[in-house]
Amino acid sequence: MRYYLIIALLQIIKLSCFAVETNVGFTGEYDSIVNVEKMDKAYQKHDTIVFNEFFKEWHQLSLKCKMMESNDTITHLEKIFKEVYHPFKLEKYGWLPREHYSKYRYAILPSNIRYAFVDFIDIEHEYGQIECDTIFKFYPTVELDNAQVLYDDSIFGGVLLAFLSDDFHKKYFLEKWINMPISSKSVDYKTSPEVLKVIFNKQLDKSIVDLRLISTGLRISLMFDTKNDKWIIEQIKQLWIE
Repeated sequence: MRYYLIIALLQIIKLSCFAVETNVGFTGEYDSIVNVEKMDKAYQKHDTIVFNEFFKEWHQLSLKCKMMESNDTITHLEKIFKEVYHPFKLEKYGWLPREHYSKYRYAILPSNIRYAFVDFIDIEHEYGQIECDTIFKFYPTVELDNAQVLYDDSIFGGVLLAFLSDDFHKKYFLEKWINMPISSKSVDYKTSPEVLKVIFNKQLDKSIVDLRLISTGLRISLMFDTKNDKWIIEQIKQLWIE
């Protein structure tokens, strides 16, 4: 039963994510199944060696990921993502710092981003139903201090999802490497905050970003500083708490 569950989960992931070719060990359907079984056995023994290798190879693959194309919109999205994505420095959002976050070795970043253009930017306006475009194979550069980047993909993400599928408590074990989201859903494994969408005005000099930080919705307004060629955060507003 476990075998068929893993097969189904890996197929779902492949349909919903992009695939990345890799020469490292954790690749292909058969190897994915084998490696989930290896991770299960290592988890039962509290053995970290298999997991160290898994995350190391995922990082090696991530180093090879590059944007397939670039234009003004993608360039601005990269710069904005860098300004608003601070998984281990919650004080950037006006929250109290969490010193224990310095222990995490990796952050799992999304490999796509949603965006839209509007006539005006207003942090108080409701943009919930706006139609967004999506950029896939999005690999932003971020500052993580001592942690390393893992870009989400169908192979490694599928293995991790399959490993988590039958036991919520496995998330606590994985906190030796990554900061797992507070959720009972195994599908939630990417590192908070989750960037929900980026909205620009048509002049590309103002934007807002909606994101989920742990269990709180935040909206960040930014303006583009042409002199220094960077986006500046103007205001952060709480939208909701789950």
